[in-house]
Amino acid sequence: MKILLINPIMNKTVSRISSFFPSGIAYLASYLESNGFEVRVFDFQTLPRKSLKAHGFLPYLKREIDSFNPDIVGIGCLFSHYLPSIKEIVRDLKALKESMVIVLGGLHPTLYYEKLMAQLQAIDFIILGEGEVSFLALCKKLKENAKTFSDIDGLAYREGGEIKVNQKMSFIERLDDLPFPAFDKFNMETYMYHIRYNRKNRGMSVITSRSCPQRCTFCSMFHSHGRKWRTRSAANVLDEIELLYHKYNIRNFQFMDDNMTFNKERTISICRGILDRGMNITFFFPNGMSINTLDREVIEIMKEAGCVEIRLPIESGSEHLRNKIMKKGLSNKKIFEVIEACNDLDLPTVGYFIVGMPGEDHKTMQENVDFVKQLKGRKFVDFLGTNFAIPFPGTALYKQCVEEELIDDKAMEQLMDGTITIFDQPIIRLKTITEEELIEHRKQLWEISFKQNFFRILRRYSRPTRNNYQIFRALVHRFVVGY
Repeated sequence: MKILLINPIMNKTVSRISSFFPSGIAYLASYLESNGFEVRVFDFQTLPRKSLKAHGFLPYLKREIDSFNPDIVGIGCLFSHYLPSIKEIVRDLKALKESMVIVLGGLHPTLYYEKLMAQLQAIDFIILGEGEVSFLALCKKLKENAKTFSDIDGLAYREGGEIKVNQKMSFIERLDDLPFPAFDKFNMETYMYHIRYNRKNRGMSVITSRSCPQRCTFCSMFHSHGRKWRTRSAANVLDEIELLYHKYNIRNFQFMDDNMTFNKERTISICRGILDRGMNITFFFPNGMSINTLDREVIEIMKEAGCVEIRLPIESGSEHLRNKIMKKGLSNKKIFEVIEACNDLDLPTVGYFIVGMPGEDHKTMQENVDFVKQLKGRKFVDFLGTNFAIPFPGTALYKQCVEEELIDDKAMEQLMDGTITIFDQPIIRLKTITEEELIEHRKQLWEISFKQNFFRILRRYSRPTRNNYQIFRALVHRFVVGY
């Protein structure tokens, strides 16, 4: 039995800026192959966008179907913005080979499995959450021509004209048992030269743990990876880094975990292992890391091992919003302690903020302003990453917004089908603040931070370092070149 795995493209994405290595599909490929299935991967994300616009998906899919003739096609859909391209891909696949089984997986279909199954009749199955074990079980069943699927954990399917679902209950405890992602099935050169990298600093993504022990009210990731934080051992992580280091000449790593640093001893072991194995690398954490897990000892060893930037999910300058509404359990004192340690070690920082949560009002907005005004001197933060709150389905935030009628039906539908621009526009309609006030507030926070730290930013980023070159290059492409 042959399995074709497809990585689609994101809606409205025109460059490598938003591209990242599809680790989920790469893990699926290696896991299925290690269990005896023949697997091929087709990655639309690495194709020239002009060619896709001119010819569409059909000619590429036809070539794959004709040459490989798969029995099953699995399609990844991490976020809603993949959905518009997936709809076209699914339609074209069924036109090419009607008997082919089409399976969808990822966080977005995990949250919206019922609506997607009803909307896209060509989809035969949806894998809920962590996919390796469930997808393998499904493939084995299909190979045996089984007609019932009620015993497969984490699966949505059709039976007698109805949509059935087996809720996700089991997750892989020993992540070290998984084979490394199937890097050889991808055009690695494309991902190594992501806009943040260059030929002397080739980059790649690594995932060292799954899920997060915290329950922030706006986060939906536990639906995909479960409620328990599970880790790979330090040795297993280091072996993968070393493989990428020697085989592909990777020198920059993005740790894509939701909360990599939760266990202090493990964090130190990974950093110490990088040094002991003589790997001269740089790394950072795009998704940020829990501030409560950081202290001077951890920050020092991370800096020594090659960390070039720390992203801090502060979320709000209002302790009431941060802790009572978002459930962060994070004090101002701890935030400032970590920021000062980073600055003492000359380690750049990004502060993540969320504005527009339920409970946001003119008082909390002023608390945001007062907080940002303190981010100077030893509390200097290089950049603010400020986004509007998004009520993803399955979160406590979503439930609150529905109950209090803070999100309309149109916005909910656009969240589902990937046609709304998330983070850059308010979706939650607060009763205490207008949309225009929220937009202006975000702009105000940026301006305060930039103006009060202008000379510090200029002094730090005018240095001719490799990391500064990468940041400058990315900013030029993003805001000047346009891709």
